[in-house]
Amino acid sequence: MHILPSAVVLRFALVLGFARRCGTNAMLDSLMAKWQAGKPVAFSTQEDRNPIDAATLSEIMVDLVADREISGIYHAGASDTLTRYELGLRLASRAGISSQLVQPQHAAPAGRAPRGRHHFLLTDKLQSVCNIETGNSQQVVERCFA
Repeated sequence: MHILPSAVVLRFALVLGFARRCGTNAMLDSLMAKWQAGKPVAFSTQEDRNPIDAATLSEIMVDLVADREISGIYHAGASDTLTRYELGLRLASRAGISSQLVQPQHAAPAGRAPRGRHHFLLTDKLQSVCNIETGNSQQVVERCFA
């Protein structure tokens, strides 16, 4: 921030959404394809996140860039935290997928870069300058399917 004090940095832990076109790596597109093929998907029980939906994140980005008075580092995410496993269960439920296809994963997969347990980002600073409500994790999931 010393080099460019007017810069805005927006951090987020997990973005959810469906792609608007084929050939992307959107998490929800990949999940739905596996689940619709009857394949179970493992989700970590050891990683806490506060996800945000892509549409809301996009609105926040536009809002921050449009206001020339805003600068600094901000965090975007749901107002609550949940494990990736809990998120998988919510996504499956909302999509009408059997919870049997959501498998708990208690250890990190082989070859994966290490990750910390808690990736909950505090969003109070963002909420003080942005009029877009991020909502809780259930609202984030609902907006993904809207």
